Amino acid sequence: MYKLVSTIYFNTQIQNIIHRYNKFLNFLKRLGQCHYKYTAIFFLLSWVMYFNPTAFAMNGQDKPNPSKKSIKKSQQESSPSSDEEKLQGATGSIKDRAFVRPKSWFDKIKDRDFANFLQSLDMGGELEEEKLKRREEEAIREAWLEREEYRREQVRAEVQEEERRLREGERRLREERRRNDQVRQLKLVRERWVNGHNNRNKAALSGEKMSPKQAFMEEKKRMKILINN
Repeated sequence: MYKLVSTIYFNTQIQNIIHRYNKFLNFLKRLGQCHYKYTAIFFLLSWVMYFNPTAFAMNGQDKPNPSKKSIKKSQQESSPSSDEEKLQGATGSIKDRAFVRPKSWFDKIKDRDFANFLQSLDMGGELEEEKLKRREEEAIREAWLEREEYRREQVRAEVQEEERRLREGERRLREERRRNDQVRQLKLVRERWVNGHNNRNKAALSGEKMSPKQAFMEEKKRMKILINN
């Protein structure tokens, strides 16, 4: 299973590298350079040698013949001293621990990508527990958001109801004022009409006789006063 996963992972990595290479070729095409293929291959090889220098290491057949000094030095190193034997630990001798190549940042990135790839396949019980924990957190967050939305809707409804009541009170106040103004105007008109009628009755009782023309002019004045006021 681990071999299958590792092969799938490295196949995806190779596909990503090919995709990036094609993107780089398209970029160079857009720049309009003539020998873009050779330039791309040079940059790709330099990138691989910079980040993974052990890929182009020489095999045992290509190594040069060792000299006498190197043979003597290797023989001296092959016979460890008593101090080194005492300082040997569970992981090996000091010589083994000293020549272990430390992980570079590129190796750490590769390990992290492989761990992310395994996590994407949902392998292992710990990943299932993390997935369940994440689902619980998302459910709690969704419930909290629903409560907040419901509270906001309630506050919005209360504000709208208060605004509606205020508008209704203002409308009733305006209607009451208009009704009072109409009643007051009617009272004034009635009082003026009654006063004019009483004046005419007084003139008739006093014996003063008005001609039709004078009566018409008097009525015209009275109507004009009523209209203006």
